[in-house]
Amino acid sequence: MTLSLYANLGVCLLLGARNPSANRSVIAFAAWSSCAHASVMAVMAIQVPTARAECLITAGVLSIIGALLIVLLRESRRQHAMPQPAKRMTNGLRRVIWIYSKCRLANS
Repeated sequence: MTLSLYANLGVCLLLGARNPSANRSVIAFAAWSSCAHASVMAVMAIQVPTARAECLITAGVLSIIGALLIVLLRESRRQHAMPQPAKRMTNGLRRVIWIYSKCRLANS
């Protein structure tokens, strides 16, 4: 059951990786669910001594995956910040609107 969940999530992540800023919620879900699953596996490693090695390996792998996805999320936020020319254009548009409103007030 868990394998089918992660297989579907993996397909959604591969599709979402094309445009990370538009699919931030899918990436965030995958990251935090991987971290949660890693913490559960770490607790299981303490409680079940016969499966300690398997649980610790799984917890480590899922922690790495979760951390990488969180880094991807932060990088996608930085890359899609408003670039300088767009900020200048927005400031220029504000000036035009301000001048237009002053001219309109002067003509009324």
